[in-house]
Amino acid sequence: MDKVDRIIAAARGAGLDGPVEITPPAGAGTAWTVAQTDRRWPVRLDQMAVDPADARVVNEVRGESWPLLAQLTRIGIAAHMGELFGVANQILLASLAVDLVLITAAVGWALPVLGVTLLAFLALDATAGLVRGRRRQRTDGTPAQPA
Repeated sequence: MDKVDRIIAAARGAGLDGPVEITPPAGAGTAWTVAQTDRRWPVRLDQMAVDPADARVVNEVRGESWPLLAQLTRIGIAAHMGELFGVANQILLASLAVDLVLITAAVGWALPVLGVTLLAFLALDATAGLVRGRRRQRTDGTPAQPA
């Protein structure tokens, strides 16, 4: 059995289940890190440090021991990134993005001063992006990449 398999077996034996991410030691004499990466509900946040010499768990951090705000922050980030509930979360986020565009257009139509100001800002921003891209193309000779 190679070293990575021994590290995984030690973490699994200590109760780490589901998908995991293994990080090799930063230097000699330090431990491998094994962390759960399952972001479905319930979120698994457990991590363990495993000594590479004898494949013994030398430290563990259980998700339940995190402060409540840290747990909520982790869950919020996973939801925001579309990782929490899989495809359902991604569909919800995409529909929110489309709805925000439609809502912005409706508000701009209902409040014309806001709508005209928003269109002017978008036109100015697009123009500035084009000018910046052309300047970059002229200075280094490479084709400009969209910003």
